[in-house]
Amino acid sequence: MVVTAENCKREDQAYWVETPHNDITYKLELLEEYDGIKLSEQELCKHGFKGGRALEVPNCNNTELIAYIKKIF
Repeated sequence: MVVTAENCKREDQAYWVETPHNDITYKLELLEEYDGIKLSEQELCKHGFKGGRALEVPNCNNTELIAYIKKIF
């Protein structure tokens, strides 16, 4: 993905299970989809992923997980 716009008004509240903060966000454009198994939830959990609860457990500071993902690419 690439960032196509910054400091955008959040417009995706309807797609969240939890209620997201009404913060500014980014718009992303999908360039290509990964089709391998190294980024499966099971593999990511081995490297510090705690599930898809991004509001409760943000992954932006999970250096182990980020390093693993960067190694894949």
